[in-house]
Amino acid sequence: MSVAGVAAQDGDYDIDGSQVDPIILAGNNGLTDAQTEWIKSENAQDAVIVGGESKVSLNVEEQLKDALTGEFKRIAGQRRQEN
Repeated sequence: MSVAGVAAQDGDYDIDGSQVDPIILAGNNGLTDAQTEWIKSENAQDAVIVGGESKVSLNVEEQLKDALTGEFKRIAGQRRQEN
């Protein structure tokens, strides 16, 4: 959940004026059907994967390619403090 601060920095704005950049937790086997359907229903454009391939599988990348209307990038480093 260390990504929460980054997600709050620049996101969309909810009806009450608060920022909204959802964080989706992916399981070892990828996104669930419900997560994928939600991404599609929200017409999500871009996403950032936070974590290396050992933490967030390549399967998630494939699922995002299919679900997003835009692009995604991955932030990862040798240590948690690197990117």
